[in-house]
Amino acid sequence: MIIKLIRDYDEDKWRLAARTTITLLYLKIKIGLFKQEYKDANFIKDPIKISFRN
Repeated sequence: MIIKLIRDYDEDKWRLAARTTITLLYLKIKIGLFKQEYKDANFIKDPIKISFRN
């Protein structure tokens, strides 16, 4: 796996670097959006719990 990565990096390092950067950015954005959605979901859930208790 690592040897293949190094060989690919030597052959077309720009394409691999671009792919890695894009993948990391995509994951970062996806995780960020998920965290935001999770916060929003918790924010929505709390008032619902309160209204059910009353």
